[in-house]
Amino acid sequence: MLRRPVAVLAAAYAVGIFIERFFPVSQQLLCGIGVCASAGTIFCIFARREAVGTAMVVLLVAALGALAYAPFHTLPTSIRQLDSWLHRPVVVEANVKHVEVRASGALRLTLRYDSIETLDEQHQGSGLLLVTLQKTSLEYCYGQRLRFTCRLRRPRNFNNPGGFDYERFLAHRNIYVSAFLGDDRTVVVLREDGGNLLKSAIEHYRSRLRRLICGRLEAPERDMVLALLLGEKQTLDPQIREQIARLGVAHLLAISGLHIGIVAGLTFGFACFVLRFYPRMLLYIELWKAAALVSIVPVVLYCCIAGLQIPTLRAGIMIVVCIVALLINRRQDVFNALALACFIILIWMPASLFEISFQLSVSAVFFLILFAPYVQKLFVATESIGLHDTRTNVLWLYRFLGGILTASLIATVATAPITAFYFQQFSLAGIFANCVLVPAIGFGAVPCALLAAVLLPLSESAAHGFLYAAALILEQALLWIRFWSDAPLASVHISPPSTAAIASYFSLLLCLLCCRRKCRIILAFLLCIAVVVLWVRQPEDRFEGLLRVTFLDVGHGDATVIQFPQGQVMLIDSGGLRSDYFDTGEFIVAPALRALGIRHVDCLVISHPHHDHMAGMPYVLEYFQPEELWVPMDEYPDPFFRGILRSARVQGLTIRSPVYGTESLNIDGVKIEFLSPGAVQAAAARTYHELNDSSLVMKFSFGSHVFIFTGDIGAQQEQMLLEQGINLQAQILKVPHHGKRSSSSSAFLDAVNPGCAVFSCRPYSGRDIPADVLKRYRVRAVEVLRTDKHGAVQITSNGSQLKMYTFLPQRKFMLYAPGPV
Repeated sequence: MLRRPVAVLAAAYAVGIFIERFFPVSQQLLCGIGVCASAGTIFCIFARREAVGTAMVVLLVAALGALAYAPFHTLPTSIRQLDSWLHRPVVVEANVKHVEVRASGALRLTLRYDSIETLDEQHQGSGLLLVTLQKTSLEYCYGQRLRFTCRLRRPRNFNNPGGFDYERFLAHRNIYVSAFLGDDRTVVVLREDGGNLLKSAIEHYRSRLRRLICGRLEAPERDMVLALLLGEKQTLDPQIREQIARLGVAHLLAISGLHIGIVAGLTFGFACFVLRFYPRMLLYIELWKAAALVSIVPVVLYCCIAGLQIPTLRAGIMIVVCIVALLINRRQDVFNALALACFIILIWMPASLFEISFQLSVSAVFFLILFAPYVQKLFVATESIGLHDTRTNVLWLYRFLGGILTASLIATVATAPITAFYFQQFSLAGIFANCVLVPAIGFGAVPCALLAAVLLPLSESAAHGFLYAAALILEQALLWIRFWSDAPLASVHISPPSTAAIASYFSLLLCLLCCRRKCRIILAFLLCIAVVVLWVRQPEDRFEGLLRVTFLDVGHGDATVIQFPQGQVMLIDSGGLRSDYFDTGEFIVAPALRALGIRHVDCLVISHPHHDHMAGMPYVLEYFQPEELWVPMDEYPDPFFRGILRSARVQGLTIRSPVYGTESLNIDGVKIEFLSPGAVQAAAARTYHELNDSSLVMKFSFGSHVFIFTGDIGAQQEQMLLEQGINLQAQILKVPHHGKRSSSSSAFLDAVNPGCAVFSCRPYSGRDIPADVLKRYRVRAVEVLRTDKHGAVQITSNGSQLKMYTFLPQRKFMLYAPGPV
């Protein structure tokens, strides 16, 4: 018999999900495997073949895991039927399932629609819809039924290396359609009291808590309390979120084992205190069991109030399992409790296996359980050597601080590869920061906030008093976070490790634990730290000898990474969106640079001072230590552009304004010529179209290959280039102005005669690249690559041979084969 069958079955189920995610198998084959495994299990039961029967059960559970994830590979039929309804005005009726407040003040509503209609027809179907409301005049809550007008669309990724797969993230939540509303003038609330009664009561209590917190506290302490008590981290200031991440203490804002443990402990202690006043009752029940049974109720309620997030669920299930084991007089096996929690979560939400919260929570707890016995032995040995005569208070403090330090060290080591993979950074100060912040926040602010939640139905003033105490503690903690997060070595940005490296890392941890030596814990930590240091100091992938040009998918904007043959790196533009709360530099360009093995950019180029070309520059300027900044004009009355120039001067960058006539440069054997604009034209540019035509146009020559980067020039500027008599022939053309009709004139294309044209674009609201523009390229047999359909486009040259790679459809760079994507 297996010692821990639940752990084996949970692992088999997870393996099945993992295999189906990356190596999809047809559902018919999976059903066949499941039937054969079931038949084999029954046969082994009658034949008493225990080992083979166990293997059959494991195979059956793995097949069930794969079947559970298989539906995520295809769009549901009800969603495919909506294709003809996208990007046109429709009237939707839907019920509110979840309300999320964003840092910008906008609301994000998760709705379940059941009616979509136009003037001519009506679609009867059900599904989830994600609606973003930029400005609101009404209050929204769970259970409301809404009617509103909008344009439906499919969520879209920015498909770049190192990028977040937003489409799959929403698909794992069964959300395939979204909408955006600037305000809620078209929204009509049809009903207020719909939905499940229990969930309505919980949401009402959450709303009451939220109103109390928002009405009595100020930011940022208010947002910290919302995160600690209700799991709502969206309103937290991005700068504070970055500081917390740099310090490696983001886990303190996740409602997990610490919070649930405090709830269970407080309830258990209170129940014991109350039951002692009824000695006659204790003749029939056991005090500890009765108190433990009572503590289950608040644990479950708090998990619901906290939003049933994955770390919360994992902690809640583990605590309930341990309490049940106590009640039935069974040995409490924490491994089995963790395995059962994972099994239940994966059965309920198979896609949670790929959620970072699940991976971080499970890996940290798993290795804490694994190493805890050896750490305890280490403490006992230390105490026997020199602390046996120490005072009790000092000994308690030694154990407490030592426990926090070692737990932080184990958790940091266990989660290092995961944080490196997803966040591309590693905190060097997190181990020591936890020694201060865990006691302050975990044993100070969290209990105060929890007591406020408990006392709210009884006395709002008492609840406010505990919230104020929590805010005071958090205020001091934030001061500590701000001070130490700015330290030079608080964290380092690194390239994401490969899957093989992560697997090797965890295998090393498990293998070291099997060594029968007293120093294995120290050796394990030292080796793991050495691996982390190697990641941090790994050589940058410079592709020596190749010119590598990567056109990033930044939507309706430009961002191009150029890696020169001997290692220098240039970034031309950095994209930009209309939203001020989504930094393309932080969330698109920087992850792509690190995924390409780049941690230092030598030269930044802004083709012209429009938002869709320069909005991401401040982040890149701060974190990639460039040496030069090229702009077509060094004076232009735009506050954002002036801010970039001011930051560049403060950092000591060399600012150049290359224009037509500037002497060509040679970088690592690549000749760079400046074709436009003229000096007078650049200095006089003020209007929108004048700035477009003043874009910096550059020609890169390497061996027999030529690349031309055109910015947003229009047909008028294209004609000026032709009149200058410049040789414009090139193999690769970055299409002017994202493929708009006012650019890419026939005469210009005839002069360039490109073999490949790259469109940096993203159609939206039903608009696409004009058909006549595409026709101009196709009649000239030009290979068209588009970031909206191919994702990031990468082109390499060794001077004599060109290779083209596209990021889609595999979400990794694959050699491009001409044809539809």
